[in-house]
Amino acid sequence: METVENLQISTCERAVLEEAIHSLEEMREPERTIMAEALERMARAGDLAGRKRQSNRRTEPFRRKLVGAHVPLELADRVKECADSQSLSVYRFVRNCLEEACQRVQGPSPDHPPGATLRQARYPHPGGAAWCRALPGTGQENVQTGPPGRTDGPAEREGSCPVRP
Repeated sequence: METVENLQISTCERAVLEEAIHSLEEMREPERTIMAEALERMARAGDLAGRKRQSNRRTEPFRRKLVGAHVPLELADRVKECADSQSLSVYRFVRNCLEEACQRVQGPSPDHPPGATLRQARYPHPGGAAWCRALPGTGQENVQTGPPGRTDGPAEREGSCPVRP
């Protein structure tokens, strides 16, 4: 395992990891090897998460921009209820609503066909099949956008979209 100092983890995580590594000295084989491998996997996972956070801090301003609004508590509660009813996070629900509003005003974007979520437009399913929600009121809600025979559609998943952020 790399030295703990080279890992992109928090100071608290580093201290706990070092303590766990020192505890290995008191263990016998094969438990010691099993625990050492588990600690290494945890350290690598923490390191990967830290590197991703660092990368996101560098690239975020070039990829996304915050478009936010403070809303009354009652509206926030309604948004949460609606998101939950569609098995979506509040973030994903609001993003879908913004995209739908833009489509109503401007029409569909050439790189984002009507009914596809932003994620489906940018990252199509490798097999070509994906269920998605079309714009409400179009008569095409929960249509399949790929080859027939896919079994994870709305009937089986109660309206949730399997292609999730």
